[in-house]
Amino acid sequence: METTPFLWPLPNEIALFAIRNLLGYDLLRLKEVDRRAHRLVIELFSQQGYWRWLGFTVGKEPTQPQLGRAFSLVKCAGPRPSILNIPASTSPFSWKIIRRLNLASQGSQLDLQQVAKRAASFGDAGLCRRVIQSGNFSNVSECMMNAIRGGHLDVVEMFLAMGVSASSECFSRAIREGQIAIAQCLTAHNPDLLREISKLRWAAFCGKTEDIHQIVSRKRVRSSEALKGDNGLPSPLHFAAYSGQVGAIAVLYSLGANIEETRDFEVTALHSAAMNGHTEAIQELVDLGCSIKATDFERLTALHYAAWYGQIRAIIKLVSLGCPIDATDLHGQTAFHWAAREGHTEAIDTLADLGCSIEAIDRRKQTALHKAALGGHTDAIKVLIKRGCPVDAVDYPQSQTALHKAAKNGHSLALRQLVKLKCCIDATDLLAHTALHSASMNGHADAIRELVTLGCPIQATDFEGLTALHDAAMHGYAHAVSVLADLECAMETTDRKGLTALHWAAKYGHTEVIQELVDLGCPIDATDHQGQTALQKAARYGYMDAIKECLRLGASLPREVSKFTREEINQLLEEAKKEITAHNLCIKYGISTSTFYIWKALYDNSERVVPKVKRHKSS
Repeated sequence: METTPFLWPLPNEIALFAIRNLLGYDLLRLKEVDRRAHRLVIELFSQQGYWRWLGFTVGKEPTQPQLGRAFSLVKCAGPRPSILNIPASTSPFSWKIIRRLNLASQGSQLDLQQVAKRAASFGDAGLCRRVIQSGNFSNVSECMMNAIRGGHLDVVEMFLAMGVSASSECFSRAIREGQIAIAQCLTAHNPDLLREISKLRWAAFCGKTEDIHQIVSRKRVRSSEALKGDNGLPSPLHFAAYSGQVGAIAVLYSLGANIEETRDFEVTALHSAAMNGHTEAIQELVDLGCSIKATDFERLTALHYAAWYGQIRAIIKLVSLGCPIDATDLHGQTAFHWAAREGHTEAIDTLADLGCSIEAIDRRKQTALHKAALGGHTDAIKVLIKRGCPVDAVDYPQSQTALHKAAKNGHSLALRQLVKLKCCIDATDLLAHTALHSASMNGHADAIRELVTLGCPIQATDFEGLTALHDAAMHGYAHAVSVLADLECAMETTDRKGLTALHWAAKYGHTEVIQELVDLGCPIDATDHQGQTALQKAARYGYMDAIKECLRLGASLPREVSKFTREEINQLLEEAKKEITAHNLCIKYGISTSTFYIWKALYDNSERVVPKVKRHKSS
């Protein structure tokens, strides 16, 4: 089987379609599938000559020089990538899965774990196998969990054939997801799993009504006791609700089961049936007396659960049975919020058609659009705005729009979608932060690029005069600093106190950012309004590594440092080893703590730990 390298990320996330050509795809076929991707491929590889420069050959393993050139190319455009060999027969559906990962916009390298998880969720057994066999892969059981939740029996069987154990965690997931076939497959590979639950629960889950009668009749204790939950396990009624066994629910009720008995977190059988979309079981439970308005410990109704898991038929059934469509949970979120939070576009449309409040806000005044933006669900964002969800609504207490939320989590595609749908690009929150500030203080390089491209002002300042560069330096994101510099952000910009980005990096001890800023031209000896340099800021807060880095980069020494002779300094440092705190020593000799720590960095090689100050928290 032919294999070629898969590089991530390329200068544009759509450009990963270029790899199809590496895998033997014809560019004409690519043009039929996606004209925009075809145009980008031509621009990237024909006009700029990347293809010829890399020198890859289809079907042959790349040489080390070729890989080196590839790494250099992609490093210029983004974070350092990983190399993954994917077979030439990879289906277009697999590529759709990889595209949806959007890992490049997260400012991180390709995560094989995430690729396998998403492939398992969509039932692509071939891609799962290839990723796992590529090596350096762990936690295969998590991928198996995703396959169980998606109900992909073939993927589960593939994992079991590869030697993955049928664990109790996988069995519990299959039970809660109501996947009877997968649960039976797991028990066939590991019969000991049945010992973890009673025979009565297994019979209820599989819908074996005759076995239920026989097991209950053989119990020496009262049947009502046998029908209750025990040892941390839900009752048999919940097991029947998981898999939607209407007959088993009716039989258990006739034998004395409590129809409103709750399991962990006060979840009723109606919640369990709703989360798996079993409409007939929902109807049966309501007919037998289960309250349609029952809530769990966070006041989530069955409708919240149906919206959470995107169960369209269950949503329609619950609303028709009288479940309040705008009921709120403990945090003020409606089912509409939960559908948007998980990106279930069909559930959003269904709830809107059924008459839910489109502009509903939770206790933090966040709309469904805020929830969708936090998760980066571009399709959900489009549907919500089309349905009339206010595009520039602000939350409380930060007064942030959906654009801020998308930037905070680095969802570049969501940012593009929001701006396309008329979201204000330069909207500010309570602290006068733009979306660019939110992306910078969380280190999302690709989101920074996207926002600047979309027109967000790169030199915008908050109420303290801080730019995005200040925020990136303050929180220690060297790569974000580099990206902002590439986008022509001014390196010498100061805030209201005269602090440059270098001052902020030194204040919080970020040595990598200090080096990056100096390399980019930020003056090492720039002073703030109090006349302090970055070296003095690092010394004031006791960051020895930052002090040494500033000295290595050529920072000038303050005048106070040269007052004492070398012998006096050595005597002071020796005495410091006996003192409990440096503060008392500084008072004794009439020097500042900054001077003391600079002396310590210059002349003392001891391993004594210097106490750190609490770091700045992002708003």
